[in-house]
Amino acid sequence: MKVLNRLFIVTILLNFLFQGSGFSENEIIIECREGGKNYKWYKEEKGTWNDSMAKSFYGDLTPNIGSRFAIGTSAEEAEARFIPEITEAGNYEVFVIWPKQANIDLAIYKVHSADGDTEIKKMQDGWGVKVPSNSNTWYSLGVFRFEKGNNNYVAVIKPAGELDAPDTRNSIRTYADAVKFVKTDAPVGAKIEDTTKPDKNVSPTPAVQAQKAPTQPTPEPPNPQESSAKIQWINQIQKAKEMASVEKKNILLYFFSSNSNECKKYEQETFKDSMVISFINSKFIPVLIDFTKNYEFSLNLGAYRTPTIILYDSNGNSVKKIEGFRNPSEFLKDINIF
Repeated sequence: MKVLNRLFIVTILLNFLFQGSGFSENEIIIECREGGKNYKWYKEEKGTWNDSMAKSFYGDLTPNIGSRFAIGTSAEEAEARFIPEITEAGNYEVFVIWPKQANIDLAIYKVHSADGDTEIKKMQDGWGVKVPSNSNTWYSLGVFRFEKGNNNYVAVIKPAGELDAPDTRNSIRTYADAVKFVKTDAPVGAKIEDTTKPDKNVSPTPAVQAQKAPTQPTPEPPNPQESSAKIQWINQIQKAKEMASVEKKNILLYFFSSNSNECKKYEQETFKDSMVISFINSKFIPVLIDFTKNYEFSLNLGAYRTPTIILYDSNGNSVKKIEGFRNPSEFLKDINIF
């Protein structure tokens, strides 16, 4: 009797855990990084794919494992495949997702099913410039008939040639993060719309105002070091580390670009505020980094757009990242964490 009671309790606990984690025997999720669900079923077929720290935030995904991306300005075509092991033939609804850092006007999803190939176009606008941010959400590609075995797949394709991006201020990237397959009784053949246009199922979050491409060269804004002359900016990280160690201060990295309106606001408003200047100079070694001139370096540090501010403690440990503009009071609240 005690053994039966224990088995009953274990069964209840397992059912609770599976329900809480979104587990379903009719659902398959494939993630593209080691440590993710069914990672062994992910394959990069062609082109160059890179590791990214970015990851979609969703309850049924594995957190903090990162994802993979192809550079949109590369001339080569890139293709990554999610190849499920289907144990029961039938109809499956296919869902895709990408993180906030996804930034490409045209990503192609190819579904290879028992009925052939279907291509669906999607705009990955994680920053929310042309449409409300469409990251961190499962999007349905439709219902498809899959055979038993591993002859079916969903491919994420970055077409050949240099592509455009919704947000011209940030790196142009096609992301492969995860694909979900859900068995369904729904029929095959639902109309698949060209979703390079705004998605109808995107939640109505206010979009960031798109930055129009200038028809003539934009005048250079004041150099941040000049417009914020009272902040004791330096431009060498190694020097900043040495100074932080000696002076027992933290480090503030400011990633800027000359064509960013938010950077201009930082330099004209926040970095000219007397309280901000005093607080930064007393607590931090502040470092200027030109994002466009130090592109790969910035990406490696986790800065994917401008403006981005990353705070480090005096030992060089990353503590906090701030993306986008903050007015003086908001900024002081954000950096007063040590």
